[in-house]
Amino acid sequence: MNSRTERKRRLGALGSVWCGALLCVGLLAPSAALASSPRHLKIYLVNRPAATPQLVIYGGSRSQKAEPAVLERLTGIPGFNIASSSTQPSDVLAFATYLHDRNPEQRQFPLWFLSIEVFRRDDLFDRELLTMPELMDKIPPELKEGVKLSPPISFTPPADLVFPDGLVWRPDGSLKVSHYDLVLRNGGTREQMLIPRIKQFVTNYDKFKTLSPTQMRMFEATLARMNSYKWVPVILLPPYSTELMAVMKQHGYEARHKEAMEYLADLQLHYKFVVIDFSSLSSFGGWSDGLFDGIHGSTELMRFMLKKVVAKSGSAFDPAVPYSIPPAARYYSAPFSSLPFSTPPGEESQLP
Repeated sequence: MNSRTERKRRLGALGSVWCGALLCVGLLAPSAALASSPRHLKIYLVNRPAATPQLVIYGGSRSQKAEPAVLERLTGIPGFNIASSSTQPSDVLAFATYLHDRNPEQRQFPLWFLSIEVFRRDDLFDRELLTMPELMDKIPPELKEGVKLSPPISFTPPADLVFPDGLVWRPDGSLKVSHYDLVLRNGGTREQMLIPRIKQFVTNYDKFKTLSPTQMRMFEATLARMNSYKWVPVILLPPYSTELMAVMKQHGYEARHKEAMEYLADLQLHYKFVVIDFSSLSSFGGWSDGLFDGIHGSTELMRFMLKKVVAKSGSAFDPAVPYSIPPAARYYSAPFSSLPFSTPPGEESQLP
């Protein structure tokens, strides 16, 4: 094989893998992104008889590499990664309720990777979620009013969880090989992945002027429901690379981060949850090269960060610590009438 032919072959291979990575970045047609069906995969895996997770990882694609096995070694609690691409609070509400209803007596210890960018958009439901009636049924009617479901999708994953696009999953729901890993393996560079991500975030933050009230409503509904189950979620704000952070700060990131942190602090008067802000790599000793495209972490960085999360979470992952209500608890009701929730007079010291 001459050098020219070899170069074409390598470019072709890189191009096909890079197209997969672009699905994650969101630069290809939205319909193509449904091919990997992460939500369908997670439902399939968690419905196996042997799957009885307690420490459940929620979030978007930034959390898919978080390994429940690492957390189990640190906490002793068996887990599962339910995270899916483009996760919004509606996904977390639906999945959390689905898992609770499978085993109502089992206590969960949620770890929710919360990117503040989820509060940028008013549309509440990912297109894949709309194809899953078993999850959409878990959303209160008033929070999905006027939403039209899509036809269900028939989905059966490969037995070895190795997909045609090169992605490799573990039975615990975590992602072993990502599109970003494949890009690097096939001769791509971190810079190639970082440049389109920076452009995307510049556009996003230029339009991100305040937190979306509709997303805030769904977020509070999710906290309220988790608290009604006596679960205390750990809310983790995941990191950005130093290069991406520097650009984001020029386009309004600091104002949105401040607004989000003040919002979360206010909610802690009403809901029981822990906040860990690892937005900056320096907050936990992370390294920028560990973020392939500025936000998606390598296996090594993710494992390091999970250790720091457990160390900073206090008693949140300790099954021996009983649930206690926050000082001004907002009560869960079904169906939801409105948010914020109100505390019934004279019941401030009682569990919801």
